Amino acid sequence: MTHPRYKKLAHLALCVSMLTALAACGHSAPSASDAKAVIQSQLDGCPYLSLEDFKKSNGIPGDDPNSYRVDVAYTLRFKPSDDERDSMKQWGTLMKQQAALNQQEEQDLNAASAKYTSGTDESAAAMKEVEDRYKDRQDDLKQQLSQTLDARSFLNSLPDKCSNLPRSFWTNFFASDQDIKDMVRGGVEKSYTETISMARTDNGWQAAR
Repeated sequence: MTHPRYKKLAHLALCVSMLTALAACGHSAPSASDAKAVIQSQLDGCPYLSLEDFKKSNGIPGDDPNSYRVDVAYTLRFKPSDDERDSMKQWGTLMKQQAALNQQEEQDLNAASAKYTSGTDESAAAMKEVEDRYKDRQDDLKQQLSQTLDARSFLNSLPDKCSNLPRSFWTNFFASDQDIKDMVRGGVEKSYTETISMARTDNGWQAAR
């Protein structure tokens, strides 16, 4: 006859065994958080990108028990800092002012040139008078522009600031002038679908290498 105490111990051992088996089954495939960690690791070190609306949609076992392919969908949001965005907005405003000033100066130069025969001292003096009249305003605009952030120069600096992401990523992310305008106004969002190859390691499921 089995002692009640030993029956309880045997029951407890069986429960532990079942829980262990269930836990093993639960980790037989990468979880959504495992897959999300793979994408997040590519964004680490880039302060401008955030990972949003991440979903694991499907998964397919690989060629061996330690490999898996996971289908995911997610959104990446790009947002400059407030200071950077304000500086880029100011740069755009100054560029418009410079274009308007250049147009006005050109009109005044054409008007001055029309008064005198081309190549004469009178013509040269009239042209110089117009140029002198605009010089201070032109120099002031150039100085202000040098202190603001050009949006395209900012984008060209991103491969160095976010070294985990290749230059081709940024070329595709900012594929149009509208993307750049949206970035300056507040931020840009892009949606992606992707299949991630993963491998089971001693530290859990990670990106396959």
